[in-house]
Amino acid sequence: MPKRILSCLIILLFLKAAIPSITGACIGRLLLLGVTADEDQKVMAEVLSTLISESTGTKINIVEFKSLEECRQAIEKGELDLYIDYVCTGLMHVYKGGNNQIQNEKAYSTVKHLFAKKFSLIWLKPFGYDKPLSNKDLPEWMNSIVNQAVCVARREVLSRFPVLPRLINKLKRKVSNQTLAALEQEKNRKVAVKAFLKKEKVIRWSLPN
Repeated sequence: MPKRILSCLIILLFLKAAIPSITGACIGRLLLLGVTADEDQKVMAEVLSTLISESTGTKINIVEFKSLEECRQAIEKGELDLYIDYVCTGLMHVYKGGNNQIQNEKAYSTVKHLFAKKFSLIWLKPFGYDKPLSNKDLPEWMNSIVNQAVCVARREVLSRFPVLPRLINKLKRKVSNQTLAALEQEKNRKVAVKAFLKKEKVIRWSLPN
């Protein structure tokens, strides 16, 4: 075999070993995202669906539930891959009405730690907006905690698709209360979401509508 051809084969084998498989780096073909009928959840479902599908080609099936508790039950059973939760309601879920004293700055890290430990559910970075709750819905010790919205995923899903947390975390602090309100008012939400993601440089291009 000529030395030139042999050298080319050696280089190709080296590159194949050094560069991860593209298939392995992709998220996959389908993810199930659980949401409720609340408007903010519908908006964020569109945001997450657009971000993931346009960045990776993965299809997102959005499954609507009557309540957040039903979403949690479904993902804990492995029937969903992702859902959207909030810091205060997440704390209430893990503490079940217990009397605790948690400072606002530790609330997110606390709920993240407890969900990972108890349910193998991983809280990603907060989107930026918080969902208002009336004081009557909260125990007194929780009144000063900001109810930040967060995407939550099964640990097993993130292990299989390591690009997913990095992708979703691009939304960190980018969806303010004002941005969310504006997207909720848009008649063509799909187009508005794509424009928002491109403006924030979360995606560089988008598929035609």
